[in-house]
Amino acid sequence: MGIRQVMQESLPDIFDAMGEDVVFIVAGGTPINCKAFIDFGVALEPEGFEGMAVQRGIIIEALLSVLEAEPKRGDNFVIDDITYEVGRVLANDGFTIKLAVKAV
Repeated sequence: MGIRQVMQESLPDIFDAMGEDVVFIVAGGTPINCKAFIDFGVALEPEGFEGMAVQRGIIIEALLSVLEAEPKRGDNFVIDDITYEVGRVLANDGFTIKLAVKAV
């Protein structure tokens, strides 16, 4: 058994045990209940800059296998009655996706 298979089998249990209850809403699609991690006050480097430009932001990390499709700009996550709009994809390793979001 390789590391990719171990990750694929283990990550759902980790998200179920420690993740926040989230509703993912694709623009014009059906809401999906899932678990995700949310981090506040993360130092993000704005796109299109070279140098030491940094802004504080919010990151949501979710399982791709549960979302059914990679989130796009304008899609939303709802956590504790707060809607977070997807701004951009920060990382996608094929298992999870990290997204820069903003509260709307």
